[in-house]
Amino acid sequence: MKAVGGGIGLTVGSNAFATRAKAVDSVTVRQNNRDLRGQQERCIISEDLHSALKMTINGQVRVGGQNDETKYESGLYTVTETSLESTTVEMSKDGLDRLGFTNNSSGFVDPNAPHPEYETRRMADKKDEYVEILVDNEEQSDLVACAPHGGWIEYRTDAQSAYVATALDVTEWSCAGYNSGGGAYDRWHITSTAIDRRSFPKLDSISDREFTHAVSFHGFSRSGIVIGGNADNHLKKKVRDKIDSLTNGKYDITLVDSDSPYSGTSSENFVNWLTKDGNGLQIEQGWEARTTDWKTIATAVAKVYRNEIG
Repeated sequence: MKAVGGGIGLTVGSNAFATRAKAVDSVTVRQNNRDLRGQQERCIISEDLHSALKMTINGQVRVGGQNDETKYESGLYTVTETSLESTTVEMSKDGLDRLGFTNNSSGFVDPNAPHPEYETRRMADKKDEYVEILVDNEEQSDLVACAPHGGWIEYRTDAQSAYVATALDVTEWSCAGYNSGGGAYDRWHITSTAIDRRSFPKLDSISDREFTHAVSFHGFSRSGIVIGGNADNHLKKKVRDKIDSLTNGKYDITLVDSDSPYSGTSSENFVNWLTKDGNGLQIEQGWEARTTDWKTIATAVAKVYRNEIG
C-alpha cells in the first residue's frame, strides 16, 4: 500500500487504492509526547494534510512507512487535531512503536479506514487487510449485531456477530483485520468510543436507523466475561444468566458499572449511539470464552434477543 506518484505541493499516491480517495506520500512521522502521551491509537496531522485528505477531525486514517521501514505496512489511527507543521503526522512514542516507526520517519497517510475494494473476510485474510462488513435488508431496526474488532484483532468476535444476525435475521455490522504471523491488533484496533461513522461507509449507512437494540462482541486479555453498555440491567442479567446456563457455569460473568474500563456506557461508544435510546449492550470475553465457547455464547445472546424483539 506504499503510495507513489505526483501531485501539487503534496505527492499523492496512485497505488492499488487508485479508485478511491488518494493517499498522501512524503509525510514526516514525528514523535509528540506533549499532547499525545500514552495514546497509542491517536495522532495529530498537519493542516495541509487535513485539507489534502478531505477528512474530518476525530476520524480514522491509515498511516504507513515508506520503503519497508516499519514493522507493518500500515495501521489505523484516530486524528485528534491539526497542527501548523508542514506535511506531518505526530504520534506519541507508544503510537510510533505500534507500527515500528522511528522519530522523523518517512511515511504516507491514507484517509480511508476499511479497504474500499475488499469486502470479505477471506480476501482480507489473504491480503493482510482490514474490511468492513454489512449484512442488512435496509429495513429492519429491531437489532444490529456488531463486532468492530473481528478477524484476528479479537478472534472469533465477528463469528459471533454473524451468528446472531443470521439466527435472528437482523443486521450485522462488523470489521475484520488480519496480519500474517500476528500483529492484527497492533495494526487495526480502534477503541469503540473513537469509531467515527464518517470513516466507515457501511456503518454510516445505518447510523440513522435508530435500532431498538444493539449488541457488540469484544475480546480482552482478562479471563471470564464482562457485560456492559447502556442497556438496562434487566436485559444484562438475562444475557448473563443465559450464558451462564448454556456454558454450565464455566465462566465468571460480571455486570460492570460505569467506573469500569470495560463499562461500555459512554454515549460515544458506537453500540450505544446506534440505538434510538442509547441502550447498546457490550460483551467482553477472555480468550477461552471466545475461542472454545464462542458459538455457545452467541447462541445464548440470540435466545435472549429473540424474546426481546418478538
